[in-house]
Amino acid sequence: MPKNLLEIIEQVSREKGIDREVFFKAIEDAIKTAAKIYFKENEPVNIDFDWKEGDIKIFTKKIVVKKVKDEAKEVSWEQAKKTNPDVKLGDTIEINLPAEILGRISAQVAKNIIYNEISTAERDKVYKEFAPKIGTIITGKVRRFLGNDAVLSVGKAEALLPKKEQLKTDNIKRGMELKALIRKVYKEGKDPQIILTRKSKSFLIKLLEFEIPEIADGTIELKSVVREPGEKSKIAVYTKEKNIDPIGACIGMRGNRILAVTRELSGERIDVVIWSENPEIFIKNAMAPAKISRIKILSEEERKAIVYVPKEQLAIAIGKQGVNVKLASKLTGWHIDLQRED
Repeated sequence: MPKNLLEIIEQVSREKGIDREVFFKAIEDAIKTAAKIYFKENEPVNIDFDWKEGDIKIFTKKIVVKKVKDEAKEVSWEQAKKTNPDVKLGDTIEINLPAEILGRISAQVAKNIIYNEISTAERDKVYKEFAPKIGTIITGKVRRFLGNDAVLSVGKAEALLPKKEQLKTDNIKRGMELKALIRKVYKEGKDPQIILTRKSKSFLIKLLEFEIPEIADGTIELKSVVREPGEKSKIAVYTKEKNIDPIGACIGMRGNRILAVTRELSGERIDVVIWSENPEIFIKNAMAPAKISRIKILSEEERKAIVYVPKEQLAIAIGKQGVNVKLASKLTGWHIDLQRED
């Protein structure tokens, strides 16, 4: 066995943190497969490795007979005497693969097999590390781009943030640090294996939990969360604690908490409203920042309501491209028909 292969194994084992035995087993299997073509069909092939010295011995065992009937298991006494003059009929001898033939088993092929095994072992390692983290936020540094998709380095692994999972307001550049949610982790067939998103509702929720301790510990409940990624979000909050202002706690002193989330979302606006069991109150709150005149419940069963808005508040109630009323409807679960008060 070439010494340089041992050196490669030692180096990669240290750098990648993969057990050397993974490589040793792969090499043994690969060389055994390659060596079989030099022996008879069904001829048992044995391999002895000395991994300390890098020595390899490939041989088959055969019974010495006077007349060969099964070439895979027998060798003639005349032929056996050429390598061992003292051999006797009935002895079992080892027949080594000649050194020159062993040398023909390309070192490059062996290296390719090793690197394939390295790749498999690395993929398994990435999967075991990151699969349990699906649904959590990680921070990575943008290393390169695959078309419009960003590839982030996350420790020793790489993660892909596809264009469709980026916010339209994101201005991603090489070298910048970025937070994203782990959406999927592939065990095989994908590279990079880790797929990220910045568009999911779960990403917003995790950011809120990170910035607002009262949400993280359950003091403030997130009753409903809706997003138009990159544009606007609405969250409905509730607490049983009488001495806590849920909106004030979420916004933070001088708006520092909610602004931290907005900055991470590349300027996405976030409306924080109070949740209520009363649909009229909840709908009114959900329509913020618009001021509502009154609400008429058309059908509780079909969850339909008319929301009357002063003329000067109509544009605010609708929002840019209808986003405010659309999010309010999603937040409350009610179909909202906007009407001007006059």
